[in-house]
Amino acid sequence: MKKIFLVALLAVALSAAGTPSASAQTQAEKQQILNQTRQLFSGLANTLVLMQQNIRQSQAQQAGFATTLGSLSARLSSITAAALSSPAGRQGALTTVNTSQNQLSIMSTQLEIIDDRNEAMSDFLTSFQSTFSEFAGDLIDFLD
Repeated sequence: MKKIFLVALLAVALSAAGTPSASAQTQAEKQQILNQTRQLFSGLANTLVLMQQNIRQSQAQQAGFATTLGSLSARLSSITAAALSSPAGRQGALTTVNTSQNQLSIMSTQLEIIDDRNEAMSDFLTSFQSTFSEFAGDLIDFLD
């Protein structure tokens, strides 16, 4: 999605740069460029909404992880007490430890996915900010 947006942004910028000076442009041509710019910004707005949804989803997952970690902490306390009490308690503690290890492994994988997604969004925003600044300057110069 990032590449598609940047290509579209570049196409609009290049089409603006490849036209004659603003003084030679007709009002209709300027209006067409403004309409294309509106469409571009509409696409950007939709992209930003999706990014916001991804961020909220990541935050919800991280809150769930905090709850799970709290639960695992409580289990560790009960495991310690059970392991000290009897052989049957030790077997139950071992089962709980294995289950907890599996949960932590799943959480670790999910956190890596969240981290990758957040990094991709950060890279996109950094790239977009730079490209948009150049585009906005060119558009202002063109329309003046």
